[in-house]
Amino acid sequence: MGRKSPKISVMEIREIEAAEVQAWARSAAEHMFELRTASGALPLTSAGGFIHGIISRFRVGVPIGSRIFVNDNLTNWLWISTSPECVIVDALIDSMDDGWHDILRSTIDGTEATFESFYTPNPVVDALDHRPYSIDLIADARRIRSAANFRSDIYLRPMSSGEIMQFMTAAANERGRVLAQVTPRMSVNELKRDAFRELEDRLRDGVDTPGQLLYCIQEGYETVGYAWLELDAGTGYLRSVTLKAGCEDYGVRTSAVIGLAEKARREGMRRLAATIIPPSNEMAEVLRRAGFSPVRLVTHITEFAKVPAAGALVH
Repeated sequence: MGRKSPKISVMEIREIEAAEVQAWARSAAEHMFELRTASGALPLTSAGGFIHGIISRFRVGVPIGSRIFVNDNLTNWLWISTSPECVIVDALIDSMDDGWHDILRSTIDGTEATFESFYTPNPVVDALDHRPYSIDLIADARRIRSAANFRSDIYLRPMSSGEIMQFMTAAANERGRVLAQVTPRMSVNELKRDAFRELEDRLRDGVDTPGQLLYCIQEGYETVGYAWLELDAGTGYLRSVTLKAGCEDYGVRTSAVIGLAEKARREGMRRLAATIIPPSNEMAEVLRRAGFSPVRLVTHITEFAKVPAAGALVH
């Protein structure tokens, strides 16, 4: 039995034909690049590599695991990847009232879909129930501001190999607790274990892992937390600022962020980047006051999930 065609309410929407894919792929790649550069999520110098990377995914027709819907003149489209997880890869849609809602329902009904937006008006996010998952922020490393609550008695020292397991355990536990607020289908313990395994993989050479700078946050002679800075292609990524229980002081966190920014500058990094989970309100405020701006929002579209997810936003 053939697949039923989605109900079309206003305009004709269809799946793209193989002969149209190459021309469409370039338009989609340019659209994705423009969104990212306009927000600051991607530097203009990345144009060639980014666009080529998208186009190269389309060798002959639509790759397995993807479905692409277009209007008749290919000026609106919806690219959905269904494997291994459901992701709305790119969407250029004038209005969700034109039949796109029905297309989404027929394609991803029963599950959640991940979608990236870049702080421009977006009909997909605006029209559908969704739950914010993470926010990417960036800053010019030369223009980091020292906030009013900066504490001069807080400093960073290199982490020793004997301290890295304490850091990994504390960072994984904190990440698991935060992720549990936006990932309701997994337990806190599962999320903690996943976070620890990820740290093991990324820091497999311990404190000597290339491109990774690990620090202890000091208040005098006392270690009050841990900080992790990753260096990559001119960008310093603030991967973690984890404070010990009882040491969750706003000034300590601020001073650690300023300290990491200074370390990144000394290493020649031009940009700073950080990712936060929306419940991390204190860290978001610390970064904002230091000069970071949001550039990318990852949301989970919950409109078509069989069981409404905890924390979903209802429009």
